[in-house]
Amino acid sequence: MADSLPSYKKLPGGGVGLFQRAALWMATDHLLLVRATSFGENYRRFYFHDIQGVVVRLTAGRLKRFVGFSLGALAITGLTAWADSTLVIGTAVFCGVIVGLLSLFDGIAGPSCICHIRTSVQVERIESIRRLKVARRVLERIRPAILASQTAPEPVS
Repeated sequence: MADSLPSYKKLPGGGVGLFQRAALWMATDHLLLVRATSFGENYRRFYFHDIQGVVVRLTAGRLKRFVGFSLGALAITGLTAWADSTLVIGTAVFCGVIVGLLSLFDGIAGPSCICHIRTSVQVERIESIRRLKVARRVLERIRPAILASQTAPEPVS
């Protein structure tokens, strides 16, 4: 009985936000998308032979975050111009460094993207894939399995 249970391998990517997590798992014949909240879990199964396409689309999220972080650092730096207290200046410099580091780490993580899996009956967003680098690593792992399950066997003569 235990031999019939599928063996899963976690694919790169994960996390979503404060109250929701998502992960993509790979079995021998399907992908399993797991969405978890503090209230429960939701599972979606995509068999390799049913997958018609995996769409990865770049977003402007990285640019928006960079502009937001830059404006935040500028506003914090502006506070130091009117401050007379070294405590206020020190706090503003500390906050500016934190915002600058957030911007740096976001830039190092690479371009952001949105990923969808398309089957004949649905198009499902894969929230665990949010960076192009991660999307490429996932596609490298699932592409051979999809192609192997969708290639037609040669006719026997």
